[in-house]
Amino acid sequence: MNPTDAVNEKYLGEIRTRLAGCQYVAGEVQPGDILHLERELDNPHDPNAILVRNPDFARVGYISREMARWIAPLIDRGALWLEAQVPADWNPDPFRRHAGFPAELKVYLTRQGFAILEPVENPATDIEALHETIREVFVKLDTYKNPDVIWGLSKRLEKMAVRDVAPETHLLLALFPAKAEVAKQSRTHLLIDIIREKISGLKLGEAIHYHNLTLFPLLPLNGSAAPFVLLKKALERKEAEIEEISEEGRVQELTVHNHGDKPVLVPEGEILVGAKQNRVVNVSVLVAAHQSLRIPVSCVERGRWHYSSRRFRSAYYAHPRLRSKKMRSVQECRIATGMALSDQGEVWEEVDQHLHEIHACSPTASVTDGYQQTEEKTQHFREKLALPDEAAGVLAGSGDEIIGMDFFHDAAVFKDCWDQLAGSYFTQAAFDPHRRPKTDPQTARNFLARISQSVNLCEPPIGLGHELMVKHHSIYGTGVWYEDALCHLAVFPVEQ
Repeated sequence: MNPTDAVNEKYLGEIRTRLAGCQYVAGEVQPGDILHLERELDNPHDPNAILVRNPDFARVGYISREMARWIAPLIDRGALWLEAQVPADWNPDPFRRHAGFPAELKVYLTRQGFAILEPVENPATDIEALHETIREVFVKLDTYKNPDVIWGLSKRLEKMAVRDVAPETHLLLALFPAKAEVAKQSRTHLLIDIIREKISGLKLGEAIHYHNLTLFPLLPLNGSAAPFVLLKKALERKEAEIEEISEEGRVQELTVHNHGDKPVLVPEGEILVGAKQNRVVNVSVLVAAHQSLRIPVSCVERGRWHYSSRRFRSAYYAHPRLRSKKMRSVQECRIATGMALSDQGEVWEEVDQHLHEIHACSPTASVTDGYQQTEEKTQHFREKLALPDEAAGVLAGSGDEIIGMDFFHDAAVFKDCWDQLAGSYFTQAAFDPHRRPKTDPQTARNFLARISQSVNLCEPPIGLGHELMVKHHSIYGTGVWYEDALCHLAVFPVEQ
């Protein structure tokens, strides 16, 4: 099915599909495999049959009968040829062979098929007229920048792909999703460039230092009002509620109800106290106005599974070391499974270690009991390390090491959460007996540079806006971008 004259060809796009009949053949495929397509003109069951073979030429399945019905005539006419490959990111599941192997079909027009894209000024039939209409739309798709528009158009036009549509019309309709994907990738690359430029523009204020902790204020990126309400504020105003996902509950998930008119920002690292056990938020999430959303969390209170209240309240932020360990396992799970779940055992181990280090007693092994019992110890840090009013975030260092950073949209949002956030940084520092020198500003700037170089979008996002993921050697981070604004960004170094 290769062209005889590779010069006379035109790449149209890609069609993603699943092979049929895989359960009836013995061949196997692996991610990234190049597949061989073969027209079976003598197939007794389907005159349009297109057999698929793996790199060893073993039979692995067929192009679905419905798709082959319109692809085969175009191949037989010499109008197109196909390249096929198993997606490189496919995770094989031996127990779902009946569902078929995935395949990416790259479609090329030959010179004989160029007429498919040539305009027809005076169609002779309604079928030709329909094709001309779809052709005009298909050609114009390259000028559309919004992939959602192309996806929506594709779904609406699916109903037109009936049996009396010409094969070439079927072809163009099947390529609409690929056009949407190209537009999406283009928009994604542009957005990532914008976000990286914003992060690289973060400015450090004058550092302040006490004992073993250096704080660099992070100055706001712009003066626009925040396009969201902080969870803490929304809870205080009764514009939001957080509860177990059901009466039985689930350790790794909670439900956030947003009753207000603006999105609610649920920052990573925030500890939610109440219900059946205390939890910490795994990734930063925006909950849309008048919507409910399940968010991923981790348990920070191992010894309780009964209701202390029906709803949660915002009370603390987890200390940097806990957030760091949690963030690494969450990202590894996200990449492997798509789910933002932590290594719960590792989280509990860190809680136990922290309680031991600060000499705190907790009957339920709750990290929040430790924070309550150390408030007097951290008071000196609160007095010595007062951030300026214009700060929209903080980057914390200890000697020649960065221990973490939190940045919010503006100074007002940061001020609303700094009291709780400060306690998390100060608690960890207060029980380190060693004095450490002031962190060099260049160390802080290098940390920000690594973030800007390595931030990417996490797809699909949990909640509203664009979810951010930072992964660069030994640093991990999460954040939210919404309406051209960096709502929250939290980044921590991770021990390898």
